[in-house]
Amino acid sequence: MSTPSPSQLSAAPGVDYRRTTGHEATVSTLRAPSVNFDYCVDNHVLIADEGKIRPTVAVVAEALPSAPRTADDFVPRHLPDTNSHDGQEITLGGLPAYFAPSPSSTNSPALIFITDVFGWALPSTRLLAHFYAHHADADVFIPDFFSGEHAPYAFDEFAVWDAAPFLEKYPPRGDVARTKIAAVVNDLRGKYWKVGSMGICWGAPGTLWLGSGANETKADAVAVAHPSITETRDYEALTKPVLLLTAGYDVYFPTEQRRAAEGALLAKNETVWSQLALFLNTEHGFTTRGSDLGGYAALAQIDAAQTGSAFFKHWLH
Repeated sequence: MSTPSPSQLSAAPGVDYRRTTGHEATVSTLRAPSVNFDYCVDNHVLIADEGKIRPTVAVVAEALPSAPRTADDFVPRHLPDTNSHDGQEITLGGLPAYFAPSPSSTNSPALIFITDVFGWALPSTRLLAHFYAHHADADVFIPDFFSGEHAPYAFDEFAVWDAAPFLEKYPPRGDVARTKIAAVVNDLRGKYWKVGSMGICWGAPGTLWLGSGANETKADAVAVAHPSITETRDYEALTKPVLLLTAGYDVYFPTEQRRAAEGALLAKNETVWSQLALFLNTEHGFTTRGSDLGGYAALAQIDAAQTGSAFFKHWLH
């Protein structure tokens, strides 16, 4: 089976999204009018005609004639829809949560999504939960850890959003987040024989904590996608199987930090199963927002979802 080209993945005219390594360029298509740039690294691009270095998201936002404003505008176009009509909003561990049921009626494990700053209601995240529910054969839950708040969905608004007040109110590390996470896991432990956790960006520190020997409320397997605000000691403390889904260009999890995490896991000398999937030519957020961008990022999103689902299918069954 041949790899589809960006034009096959996205019918809409789009941006030439060029990332060069000095030898070759990879091009993917974004849903925006044509704009070209020559070099991308750590979520910044060099625009040759202007001689400026700009954040990628700002360049994309300026190219969009009318940026999406609501969650409904972010329903993925490329991620397969697997029983998304079966989802429902429930209460879990005292928090609102979205529930995507497994297609199996009995004996399914539970999988928690600890989301990025876009929160529990982003349609692409909910559809991703159904993908995992179907392919990992698990009941998937997305708790609301932000009391209904979230980062702006629109690209142009997010480009100028100040995350500091949000992160001060909802810190991903420490007792505040861990208390909420533990309540969710404890609620599930009374109903499920195994529990896994997927931490996306903001959710990575809490997920790694669930996979460590630092607490009694452990998950049976953990995965993180383009993790943020993690430290080497988080990986050193792991005692449960772990999967890292990482982006080729990620200012929040740069190469040196990724290699430090790899070193911490290698030092365990095969006592803890660890797996790292590096998706070259992708950027931070591709596992949930890849469908919004289209092209190469959308293909990477699907592949990451398949990788993550296979990991949890193996370790939770």
